[in-house]
Amino acid sequence: MSNYHSTMRNAIPETTEWEDLQVKHGNWEAREKPEPPPEWAPREERSAKEKVEACDEAGDLSDLEDDFDDDRFMAQYREARLKELRMKEEAAARVKILPQGHGEPVFIKRDEFIKHVTEAEHGTWVVVFLFQNGHEGCELM
Repeated sequence: MSNYHSTMRNAIPETTEWEDLQVKHGNWEAREKPEPPPEWAPREERSAKEKVEACDEAGDLSDLEDDFDDDRFMAQYREARLKELRMKEEAAARVKILPQGHGEPVFIKRDEFIKHVTEAEHGTWVVVFLFQNGHEGCELM
């Protein structure tokens, strides 16, 4: 009979209604609630001076020096990358160049629909987003 099914007790402290009824009628023993895990707290960072004072061997000191070199390098790299991104952003703001055949969203009214969509230049793709003011679904877009 036990070949075709298995039972598994939940490791989570939550119980089911079935289990609660079984405990109430004395068929099962109540589960012991496990202790909650300790609250997580970030480890306190030690200052560079404390790290140096805590080093016992010369190897530990060289590891710390490597960390400081890495920190300096990362700070320089971060500054260079931010400068590069700012320059790209400024260049993009000054000149707006779109690839051939691409455009930008244009708001058209009902009268202009045929001109801009139906009679569009051959080979030009037109994407139409139809909406109605005040419609809840359109407001989400």
